[in-house]
Amino acid sequence: MAVELPHSKLITSAARDVLRPLGLRRRGRSRVWLDDRGWWLGVVEFQPSGFSRGSYLNVGVCWLWGWNGDVSFDVGSRVKGAGFVSYETDEQFAPEARRFAELAAARVEEFRAAFPDLTAAADYLFAHNNGIANACLHAATVAALIGRYDHAIRLLHDIEADAAARPAAYGDSDAWMRHVHESAVCLRTKTGQARFLAERCEQVRAGRAALKLPPLADSPW
Repeated sequence: MAVELPHSKLITSAARDVLRPLGLRRRGRSRVWLDDRGWWLGVVEFQPSGFSRGSYLNVGVCWLWGWNGDVSFDVGSRVKGAGFVSYETDEQFAPEARRFAELAAARVEEFRAAFPDLTAAADYLFAHNNGIANACLHAATVAALIGRYDHAIRLLHDIEADAAARPAAYGDSDAWMRHVHESAVCLRTKTGQARFLAERCEQVRAGRAALKLPPLADSPW
């Protein structure tokens, strides 16, 4: 078993004091803490550096309907005011670890307030996808989840049109674009819509299982 370094121990201690009472749980022995919201996760990462001991702080949201094998920052990332803090001594780093944990807690609460349900997530994603392909895909997904199939199809077609106009921006993404196209076709019929929704539910369940989160008793939504 790897020995936990002094600065990592201080981060873990601060996170236990501040984040655990909010219901967050540590991902294994990593420096990632998860806020389980059912169909999405709050993600707190005390990100290490490859060059020196210390930490950055990232806090965001992972939409489990888009689970692709690992936790992602689909909304949010680096926390304002949380640049890299290097470890020099326990006395110097302990208050910084506590400060990071408290900044993370505040951001977690903001995300909880922002995304209490699918409608709130849809409102945010419709307004903030900025034409970015992956964000548009999430916006299309949540549009379908709340029954706005025509809007979902338009967003998916926008992705395809952008890929056709700027193929270099998409690189080697044939499988991803095939998924976008098939989703648009699927959402045109009630049978396809039902299948699409079932697949999204299955992705949520797969992500939760992979992360060893408890299974949901009912539909994620």
